[in-house]
Amino acid sequence: MTLEDLIAFVSTDKTALLLFFLLLPVTTLILTSVSSGRGLEPPFNYLYMGILFAVYLPGVLSLTLWLYSMLFESKALWELPFFIYYLPIIVMGICIFIMNKRQITIRNLPWSGSIYELLILTMITFASILIIMKLEILNFKAPWQVGLFFVFWFGIFFFGWKRFKEITQ
Repeated sequence: MTLEDLIAFVSTDKTALLLFFLLLPVTTLILTSVSSGRGLEPPFNYLYMGILFAVYLPGVLSLTLWLYSMLFESKALWELPFFIYYLPIIVMGICIFIMNKRQITIRNLPWSGSIYELLILTMITFASILIIMKLEILNFKAPWQVGLFFVFWFGIFFFGWKRFKEITQ
């Protein structure tokens, strides 16, 4: 499976993709109006964290794909599909903006102490998988194989990062 095959597979049902990405800011708006000042208390803080992860992963993947397409494939901006390259980044920005506007500090949410490390590791994992796919080191036949390899590769990077932090402290 090539990168183009993966993008074609994801973008086959644009309606579902659009509904998913429109649902995230709407859910964030509803949650901020319902929580009204209690955003850092359970269960609202866990719901906000779930929204953040649902927004961050596609956003980081989209940003990585965008950088990869610009740097390695030299594609023009207008050649890139909107639903894959731009919509997740826009929705990620909107959701974070809504949370910041309602004084929901991301650093005070559960599991977010190392969210920036998680984002960096995710971006490194996505970029390395894209390079592996481009160089055809591994040949993926189905999207679930890419997902399984992502989990494996991310685990290696995660435990390597934790070990590196232990050694340097």
